[in-house]
Amino acid sequence: MTHVRRTGLVDQMIAVLRANIADGTWPVGSRIPTEPALVEQFGASRNTIREAVGALVQVGMLQRRQGSGTYVVSDSEVSDVIGARLTAADHRHSLELRLAIDVMAAELAARRRTDDAAAELLAVAERRKAAHGDQVALAAADLELHRAVVRASGNPLLVSVYDSLAGLLESTITENVTDLPGTYDDQHEALVAAIVAGDPEAAANAARSFLHAIQEERS
Repeated sequence: MTHVRRTGLVDQMIAVLRANIADGTWPVGSRIPTEPALVEQFGASRNTIREAVGALVQVGMLQRRQGSGTYVVSDSEVSDVIGARLTAADHRHSLELRLAIDVMAAELAARRRTDDAAAELLAVAERRKAAHGDQVALAAADLELHRAVVRASGNPLLVSVYDSLAGLLESTITENVTDLPGTYDDQHEALVAAIVAGDPEAAANAARSFLHAIQEERS
């Protein structure tokens, strides 16, 4: 286990976190220790830990999941470079990328979803609905819902790509929730209903409809 000097800065802490991911201490798919546990383990300040973790979220190596913790989603330096590039992308390009991924994921999910995946989608949709009035919680629940759709697609490569974009997606979804007046509840409910019903065309149309609506709001 790698340790950090008490006087370490954020960059040093980032290097330590990367090292624990690279050497398999925290393998892809695992949950990293909580913030208080990291403070105790490495002797760094809470702010340093938070900034270092946030930096790795932004480049797609870590992903925060509301109510669950922070997970390792990539150990690839290539993913870091791609993630940094995507983080700098403008919102229009980010939405176009989401169209390419989300619409295909929705169609595949409607074709392949299991009973367990359908149950998860319905549960996450309820959490999204319950999060109204709390922008932070709503953004987190929205991201969780779309990730559940991707998982339901049954395509592990699509899941890996989506996870590598976690920082970008979290940022753009938060901006949408904060800046735009609508929450597109009808479209999200139609998306989940279509996947549960096994209707690929309706699922793809539902995913496409709210992303087009966001594009129009931002144009």
